Amino acid sequence: MQRDMDLVRQILFALEDKQHTHTDRLMIEGYEQNVISYHVALLEDAGLVANTTEAKTFGGGHHFKGTHNCFPDRLTWEGHEFLETSRDQGRWEKAKGIMIKKGGGLSFSVMQTLLVRLMSEAVLSK
Repeated sequence: MQRDMDLVRQILFALEDKQHTHTDRLMIEGYEQNVISYHVALLEDAGLVANTTEAKTFGGGHHFKGTHNCFPDRLTWEGHEFLETSRDQGRWEKAKGIMIKKGGGLSFSVMQTLLVRLMSEAVLSK
């Protein structure tokens, strides 16, 4: 499964808004639960979310293996930092465009560095 940076950002916004509780499935329109849960697991690996639990059963007792039902509890400091740099839609789209044009893909660490730089330039130019 490929990493989807737009989904990563949407998950972080949902956690910030607390649109769910720790035991609720995190629902993001247009994405299947297994894709969302996979990205939650990646976010925890990256240190952007904390206290993720994985449900072994769901709904009518169906058993899933892997990360099909991950429930994040909260954003970490780094999660908040990334969210702040990516909050502005124009900055987000500009960073993605630069990354795709010059880098050919979306590396998280390069994306974060680019977002910080774009945000710093915007702040310092005012």
